[in-house]
Amino acid sequence: MSEDFYKNLEAFSTYNEAFNLENYSTAPSDWFVIITDIRNSTIAVSNGKYKDVNLIGSACIGAVLSLGDYPFVFGGDGASFLIPPSAIEAAKLELNKIQNSATNRYSLELR
Repeated sequence: MSEDFYKNLEAFSTYNEAFNLENYSTAPSDWFVIITDIRNSTIAVSNGKYKDVNLIGSACIGAVLSLGDYPFVFGGDGASFLIPPSAIEAAKLELNKIQNSATNRYSLELR
């Protein structure tokens, strides 16, 4: 079943296994990729707002993982996720809350 895709993946036990293409699976075609990013984060960090940038980026992860165990990659100023169709609307709602907070509390634009 598509919803169990991530839960059924085999974990790597060594670093070198990450380079073996046989260890990878194609994501289900109905899953969504979500990418979050803070616009001009490099400028914000150079202006001393690195904690705010990291807080917002990691808050995106917390919001999506509160919905279920989904794969993600943290980029410091945002994150990327692979989300099943059953979670996409809830993920958008949660990420919109963080987007509003980023704007209103930190004067940062979360895309």
